[in-house]
Amino acid sequence: MYKAFQKRPEIYRTVNRSELLLEYASGSTIQFFSAERYDNIRGFTFEYLVCDEFAFMSEQAWTEVLRATVLVKGRKVLLISTPKGRNHFYKLYQMDGYNPQYKSFTMTSYHNPLILTSEIDDAKQTLPDHVFRQEYLAEFIDGGAGMFKDVQINNVPEMTGRYYAGIDVGRADDYTVLTILNNKSEMVYCDRWRQMDWTEIVQKVKQQLEKYNPDTLIEVNSVGDAVFEMLRNEIPSVYIAPFVTTSKSKQDIIENLIVANQDKTLKVLQNEWLLKELEVFSYEYNPKTRSVKYSAPFGFHDDGVMSLAIAYQSYRQAEKTYLSSTFR
Repeated sequence: MYKAFQKRPEIYRTVNRSELLLEYASGSTIQFFSAERYDNIRGFTFEYLVCDEFAFMSEQAWTEVLRATVLVKGRKVLLISTPKGRNHFYKLYQMDGYNPQYKSFTMTSYHNPLILTSEIDDAKQTLPDHVFRQEYLAEFIDGGAGMFKDVQINNVPEMTGRYYAGIDVGRADDYTVLTILNNKSEMVYCDRWRQMDWTEIVQKVKQQLEKYNPDTLIEVNSVGDAVFEMLRNEIPSVYIAPFVTTSKSKQDIIENLIVANQDKTLKVLQNEWLLKELEVFSYEYNPKTRSVKYSAPFGFHDDGVMSLAIAYQSYRQAEKTYLSSTFR
């Protein structure tokens, strides 16, 4: 903003770069703050307030601090944001029609004259549907970014002849999780362990792998490589292959899992901690690189989701090979 008026010094009176403050000749001031440390805004009184990317701010920043700054002199508050699920921003957006003080507007990227329509259409073809709808169409997607809604539960899976396993190896306070699917992509087993000796965890995993004899993929990043070698030496009769988790491979297996859930082809056991992981699992979208980063929100685990995704990847790979050889 300062750069925009550099050639018109008569418009502003002072510029305080350290406090991010502009004082204009009219006596009006504009000041910028970070909502990350919202306690620093306590005690201020504003006439107008603009909150950019409001959905990504802490809800407490609004309820405990920002709202109070406009109670005395406040005339208008503008809350602008890309949606982020149905959080506090969505709740306020819904107030239009219930409270005359609120008015809501939605504008998609197609309304932006500075963006080529062809660029938006290209994004639609290359991005996951839930990402495009939220980031470009400004849609409020259900919890967990709407990725794992209406998860199918089946506590009596069929015992089939072929099984597929995925192992996500935990580090520090994370869990090591083993998930096993049958050849109908139904979960038949899922368990997790942490804060145990690796030899003890390997023995627990070995017991299940010997029972089901599944085609197994195991994450080999970091300590996973050592666990992979231990299991391969312990049970050479079971097919165990390494899976390297990169940003690209993680995106691929998670999006395959999302599609399987949407198509109702994936069924899981009634498992409280796994269902919670699926519910809160989210993503971050970088509009500059058009890249999607999937992970659990801060304070939550995603080891179960990753184990399930790796198991489903094992299922997809092996079943595709089996079908092609059957009909050859």
